[in-house]
Amino acid sequence: MSQLVECVPNFSEGNNQEGAALASMVGQMTYGRRQFEHLDATMRRLIPPFHMAMSKLTALVDADAEAFAAYMVAAKALEMGVFGAYFNVLINLKDVTDDMFKDQVRQRVSNLLQEAKAQAALVLDHLETRKE
Repeated sequence: MSQLVECVPNFSEGNNQEGAALASMVGQMTYGRRQFEHLDATMRRLIPPFHMAMSKLTALVDADAEAFAAYMVAAKALEMGVFGAYFNVLINLKDVTDDMFKDQVRQRVSNLLQEAKAQAALVLDHLETRKE
């Protein structure tokens, strides 16, 4: 219990918020129980800062999740735009009569598509490492 008490200033300063949820939960489970009556005053003092830190952390996690979701939507929209442009060029090439020009354009858009796929893969790999 003394270790828990020593952590309170850190939680109120915004440090180590990850443990706040657990500390708050333990405090709520301890508070008001007859077997822990001797800790009642300590729990009354500890629960509010732990609960506040947990609330701040929850808000930060929610904001991070929203930002990540928006990023993924933007990445998918970009990917769909690239594929759309690629197929649009290929569709429009059918009306072009200059075979040499068609081959050059096909090669160019194919290279651009491969580059876009490689960059998208890098982004997704980076996002996967972020999960860990």
